[in-house]
Amino acid sequence: MSESDVTLRVLRLPTQQSDDQAGKMFLDPVTVFLEDFEPGRGQLTLVCWGRAWTHYWGAMGTRCRLRDFLLEASTCYLAGKLMLPYDVMLKRSESREERWLTQIVDAMKTALRREPGAQHD
Repeated sequence: MSESDVTLRVLRLPTQQSDDQAGKMFLDPVTVFLEDFEPGRGQLTLVCWGRAWTHYWGAMGTRCRLRDFLLEASTCYLAGKLMLPYDVMLKRSESREERWLTQIVDAMKTALRREPGAQHD
């Protein structure tokens, strides 16, 4: 595999206003990087106001693209994977970090579903 085989897609998620009734916090814009290295291997990186979360999946299925994998996976699973590097350093803020990531992942999935040619509801 060469660098030219890697597919990089960038999504920009707009600012999200807080909504106490829906349990949503205010979030600054988020940049989403989806890297498909080859079918079944990919990496997700989320960047929001100087913070970044990333995770690599090396076994998503032999023909699975990252986008499809992310839409099929549960939000809780994805947020948990993105929190792995922080679990020791952020014990005091873990609950808030999990809420941020859950909200960001939900917004990312909504944006992916709205893309032209999306096959998911």
